[in-house]
Amino acid sequence: MGKWAKYARKYQKEWENNEDFKDWLTSSSENKGDGTDMAYCKVCDCKLRPHLQDLKLHTTRNKHVENIKRMKLAAVTKPIDSHFKPGPSKPTGMELKVAELRLAAHVAVHSSLSTADHLAPLLASTFPESKVASGVTLGRTKCTALVSKVLGPTFREILLEDIGEQPYSLIVDESTDISCEKELGVIVRYFSKRANDFLTRFLGLISITDASATGMFNELKSFFESCNLDLKRCVGIGTDGASVMCGRNHSLYSLMRDENPKLILAKCTCHSLHLACSEATAALPANIWCFSLGDSERPPKSRSEHSDRTKPPLPVKHENAP
Repeated sequence: MGKWAKYARKYQKEWENNEDFKDWLTSSSENKGDGTDMAYCKVCDCKLRPHLQDLKLHTTRNKHVENIKRMKLAAVTKPIDSHFKPGPSKPTGMELKVAELRLAAHVAVHSSLSTADHLAPLLASTFPESKVASGVTLGRTKCTALVSKVLGPTFREILLEDIGEQPYSLIVDESTDISCEKELGVIVRYFSKRANDFLTRFLGLISITDASATGMFNELKSFFESCNLDLKRCVGIGTDGASVMCGRNHSLYSLMRDENPKLILAKCTCHSLHLACSEATAALPANIWCFSLGDSERPPKSRSEHSDRTKPPLPVKHENAP
């Protein structure tokens, strides 16, 4: 047994404040968690006896001296990334999303969706210094999805919130698009407390398979239920002069009037003027046109004859004329 074996000593915490030990000395139980009361060198990763003389001897060893030099050199050495200039900051995902939504709204309001394929490259080439313009990826497919799946539902939600529980009126018209699909366009007119004015806004486009009065009424009623709008708060409806829209016995208006007896019908002014002019023209004599042409003998038999009779006569050229 060595002469030191019978002298059991404990690690002294105040040793860590010593100028020769403070950079590397710690307790083995704190660093390793092994529960032993040994000294520990952080730079050499080794345990030492908790004897002051052993600690002083450890500071003179070549391995410890080299490790201390490396530690001090690492403390003053700059990280490698500090030697490189930071590149231009990239736009965040939120900035790109906002830019794409604004462009999609612009396309939906002012132009065709097919122009979206060329709009993003145009902005990137026009503003090369803008990282947002260069990062926007907006084609026709993505633009269509943003308009129909994001902007449309969002603006409709804002519109319905603005209408609230107030009375409103409708303007509806049935049409057939280029794909032969029947659709019912719905426009709402109401007083906006937010704008303090009467506003006319597009509410929706309803696809219909049955263009009869009952079919359109059922689709319109289902659409209003999905929008949480009560048909009984509708005070008026504007339509064209078609009987399926405003007929007295069975029409979209008559079915809505059954739900809301106080509903007012306002026919389209343009259609009403057209019908009035058509009826007035039918009351005129058939040869009224002759008085304007100065020929009251007979009406022309065909359109070509009418065109020939209204042409001015051609001048006659003589042979000796210049």
